[in-house]
Amino acid sequence: MSKIVNNFWLKKQYANDSNLNARARLHQLYNVNQQPLQEWFFEQISLPNNARILELGCGNGSLWEEHIDKLDSNAKLTMTDYSSGMVDIVREKFNNNSKISFEIADAQNLTFSSQSFDIVIANHTLHHVNNIDLAISEIARVLKPNGVFYATTNGTKGLENYFYEIIQKISPTNRAFSEPLPFNLENAHNLLSRHFLKIAKTDFPNSLSITSVADLMEWLEASRDMQPDIDDKLLNKLHNYFDNILQKNGQINIPKEVGLMTASQPFETQNQDL
Repeated sequence: MSKIVNNFWLKKQYANDSNLNARARLHQLYNVNQQPLQEWFFEQISLPNNARILELGCGNGSLWEEHIDKLDSNAKLTMTDYSSGMVDIVREKFNNNSKISFEIADAQNLTFSSQSFDIVIANHTLHHVNNIDLAISEIARVLKPNGVFYATTNGTKGLENYFYEIIQKISPTNRAFSEPLPFNLENAHNLLSRHFLKIAKTDFPNSLSITSVADLMEWLEASRDMQPDIDDKLLNKLHNYFDNILQKNGQINIPKEVGLMTASQPFETQNQDL
């Protein structure tokens, strides 16, 4: 089983938000597109009045920190995560907001009633689910017939693939980043189409222009739990490799593939109406 969906490694990786923050920091500092992904996300989606919203894999709540005003006076947001540590973090952040509730949840076995939510959000989280088809089935089940599922994810030729290609030059037998994310921009339509009638993809153009090897290595260090074969020896080789690129070019340019999948007209709720 890949470490990226292994419960032991997931619990270690997300016991708190230190690794999450370390990875996010690289993007905050070096994104070529200066618009925050969270801001762009809310420009793409539509929140109905009195919305009932479920977020899966809420992490440390960064999606909502600057956008909680998107919730109208009668909206209800349920923030969930598989990690109890993450749920504790968002509960502390948002506990004074009566519109928000918090739960530990497994996307593959949601405890919510069918047709409970107008919106379900999974922000860069479905790739951590072992049985993605089951999770999408559960998402479709808890959505109302006119509900919408929004999922952000990465493509297969972005940051992770860049690291894979560099590592193969340094250590051809190394397996780090050799597997694409289980849920990605390339396979998402096929996975979603089993449970939703209408699906759309919207790309978020971006790349990285990095001027600090230390910041890049911090991202890699924070990803050790999620990838095989990342050890000190490899990290030292990568540090030297990127230092040479930086000395030569003055920056390290890395592609990104990020986008939003929008799925509506869930089959599960349509069938329940028959």
